[in-house]
Amino acid sequence: MATIESLLRKTTPAGDCQEWAGYIAKSGYGLVWHSGKTRQVHRVSYELHKGPITDGLHVMHICDNRKCINPGHLVLGTRADNMADMIAKKRDVKAKGVSHPNAKLSPEIAAEIRRRYIPYDRTNGSSALSREFGVSQGAVYACIRGVTWQPPVSAPLVGVTQLAYAPFVAVNPATGRGNPDLAKAHQRRTALFCRR
Repeated sequence: MATIESLLRKTTPAGDCQEWAGYIAKSGYGLVWHSGKTRQVHRVSYELHKGPITDGLHVMHICDNRKCINPGHLVLGTRADNMADMIAKKRDVKAKGVSHPNAKLSPEIAAEIRRRYIPYDRTNGSSALSREFGVSQGAVYACIRGVTWQPPVSAPLVGVTQLAYAPFVAVNPATGRGNPDLAKAHQRRTALFCRR
């Protein structure tokens, strides 16, 4: 069972915060054994200093430091309060583009892929480009279609044009007349990309 003294023995000062120096989970929150189970240490600190936590409420950090167990930095709030606080403090922004830690492409490489792409080509097809730049074919296709690594708004997709449907006349051999239902079905199935 954790006590105020046992918690304070495992903290280090960091400005106004008291950072937990014990076990830290992948989520960034400290964990401690308390009341027969592993619990988040900031919740235990709140309970020991201020009393029980009402069901459904979150313990929020006003300092935005997940390791902090300073009771002066902990307040109760609903999930909606916690989400509103996150948005107000701009902590909801996810890394995109080159700032993402797993990014393999850059805007320059994406533009190069769009410029060089030729469908079914041995040297500039999606398979060859994916090998050259170390990404999957799906990443190359997404780049070409502008799903990811979109070009600037003023610049169109370089080298790639989505054409209107290919001309097709479905003729009924018995009557020699066109069948509009077959033509519409063909149009739904064909969407072509080609080089400008």
